[in-house]
Amino acid sequence: MVFRSDESGTTDNFQQYLQTASDGAWTRGAGKTFKGASGQSARGNQGTAEMVKNTPGAITYNEWSSAIDQDLSTADIKTPAGITHIGTDWEGRSIAPVTITGQGNNIVLDMTPAYTPNVKFGYPILLAGYAIVCSRYPDPSTGEAVRSFLQSAVTVGQTDLNKVGYIPLPTEFQSKAADAIKSIT
Repeated sequence: MVFRSDESGTTDNFQQYLQTASDGAWTRGAGKTFKGASGQSARGNQGTAEMVKNTPGAITYNEWSSAIDQDLSTADIKTPAGITHIGTDWEGRSIAPVTITGQGNNIVLDMTPAYTPNVKFGYPILLAGYAIVCSRYPDPSTGEAVRSFLQSAVTVGQTDLNKVGYIPLPTEFQSKAADAIKSIT
């Protein structure tokens, strides 16, 4: 097992998945530092991907984009709904079971329903990326620049994300994000 030597949201997310999906078998908890008992470490997603590529039989957890960059095979995941393979044809189905827990424009996602799905929907090990921005900027041109960038990210910026290892937001999530972005001043 190759794990991240640096603190990482990817490590925390993987351990949260193990904790939830293992039905009690993973008892080491979660966190940005890997809590497994054995393995070798490497720095960053690129470092773990390179080590796996150069070590026969090695496995790791990683961002899909790093696996694509290094031309690595990915694992099929067995869930209560069946076996799922990561793929590029999901367009929003992978985050179908995810719920929004934030209030108003504070959009926070609860990823845990994706870890143990009851129906086949997509790959269950997911990590959401967030943009944390101010809702009001003292300089109007800064607020406009932030709003424009984010509007682009949740519309045309979603095009072909799956081809580079990221999952595009489904229409419902795009709409909620767009509404929150409109309020930035």
